[in-house]
Amino acid sequence: MTPTSRSFAEPAGTGLPVRPGHPTRRPRPFPKAAFVTAVCVAAGFWLGSTYLPAPPTPTNAAAAYVDARAARDWPAAWNLMCRSMHADFDYRTFAKEAQQVADYYVLPTDVDVRTGDLDEVRVGGRSYFTVTVEVTSEKRNGNDYTFGGDLSLVREGGQFRVCLPKDGSTP
Repeated sequence: MTPTSRSFAEPAGTGLPVRPGHPTRRPRPFPKAAFVTAVCVAAGFWLGSTYLPAPPTPTNAAAAYVDARAARDWPAAWNLMCRSMHADFDYRTFAKEAQQVADYYVLPTDVDVRTGDLDEVRVGGRSYFTVTVEVTSEKRNGNDYTFGGDLSLVREGGQFRVCLPKDGSTP
């Protein structure tokens, strides 16, 4: 072969640099922007599931009502009550009587609320839910405090609200 001749595998002299491995170049590493995006999406999902309020369900509404009563947050408890309970007495009367009950029975303010069974009850064309609630608190006067029972809830305006029946009637 003479110095001016080319071998068969040499590229023609186009004047452009030859890139090794082209056109079947090895894949590049995972792009940093895609990694950062995936991390941000995962962090947003975790923050949202941890700090956003739970969707409205009868069990969540029952737990929130009991928490508000225990914390003596009377406006929150009032807002979680149904319209028929609001018709029985005004907010001022409710707050005053609720505070008297809490003071008289020395009810704990730091409680753990667990919800249990959820049942839907249909009466005629109406329905309501009952949720079993258990409230516990540690070391009340040397004893653990435990209280439990069923709360009745109705759906009003897309929200679940506690509605206690009057004299054995349905909410």
